[in-house]
Amino acid sequence: MRKSRPFKKPVWQLLAFILLTALLRPSPLAAESEKPAAETETRSASLVVLPVIYYTPETRLAFGAGGIYTFRPQGTPPEGRPSYFQAVAIYTQNKQFTLSLEPNLYLKGETLLLTGLLELSKFPSKFWGIGNVTPDSTEENYTPAQQTFKASLLKKIIPKASIFIGLEYNFEHYKFLKFDSAGQLASGTIVGGRGGIVSGLGLVLKLDSRDNIFSPSRGNYFQVSSLFFNRLLASEYDFFKFKADLRHYLPLGKSQVLALQCVFQAVPGTTPFVALSLLGSDSLMRGYYSGRYRDKILLAGQAEYRLPLWWRFGLAGFAGMGEVADRICCLSAGALKYSYGFGLRFKLNREGAKLRLDFAYGKGTSGIYFTAGEAF
Repeated sequence: MRKSRPFKKPVWQLLAFILLTALLRPSPLAAESEKPAAETETRSASLVVLPVIYYTPETRLAFGAGGIYTFRPQGTPPEGRPSYFQAVAIYTQNKQFTLSLEPNLYLKGETLLLTGLLELSKFPSKFWGIGNVTPDSTEENYTPAQQTFKASLLKKIIPKASIFIGLEYNFEHYKFLKFDSAGQLASGTIVGGRGGIVSGLGLVLKLDSRDNIFSPSRGNYFQVSSLFFNRLLASEYDFFKFKADLRHYLPLGKSQVLALQCVFQAVPGTTPFVALSLLGSDSLMRGYYSGRYRDKILLAGQAEYRLPLWWRFGLAGFAGMGEVADRICCLSAGALKYSYGFGLRFKLNREGAKLRLDFAYGKGTSGIYFTAGEAF
């Protein structure tokens, strides 16, 4: 099987380039240590901006920048959760691009949580068909142009337990600029193969007792969402999306962490293929191309062991299992796919935001991932 590598050219050169940029800029941690204690406690903002450069056969040379701005609104105690804005801009030699802005804001003394995603992109992808068993020979390329908007507003209903409930809205408009004329998408047999709009609204319930939202070492994160995509909301497809994301963080020794995650997702209805449950990504079932397997049901779990190495560097080892199916009753232990690997971490700021380089492997496939933030 041909290996799937999101970044196929010299990753070590890329890593060295970006880390060198980080090392040469003034260190937020070092700067804080030089200030009086009282001044350090009141400082609440941190900005990290780094260049991005990589090469793949699909994009040729790609370059841009990414940044994260963390802060605490006035009146928030130093130990309170930081709010942040994360932004990425990338352009390639093949005239492809992605622009994204992702806010995560704790408001009114952390009683309200506002999150969102605004993204514009024109980027290549691959499609092998639908199901847990799709042959390599069905691989086809397509290039979607997408506009994505997501927003949620949650209110804390149980302060001591950090339980939030609220509404979430998802909107996505996509069309295909290129696709294989002899492929499945061109045949008209795949739902959503001609593009369109998906628009959905629903409820979200979240429990978040993590000690750090960027790099947790203890606590839980449970989020359950139920969204309805309907023509009354201007959606061209009628379907339902249920997702449960359950995580637990267990401290082991000094600064070592065992992170556990289980994800279940179901999307019954007339669901376009772009909205199906996907197995494979840079965060869940690493090593498989994003969407290598897709269907209406997804069940997956993973564990990751994280430990500090030296200065701001750390190491991680991970393993996971998962599968997709058309119905819950079709999930089978014998059909599970495995994923495992290891990675390097680099701490960017005092809040715990990190760069992540992962080498991941699956059944007959592998992937290299270089991105910001822990996988989960």
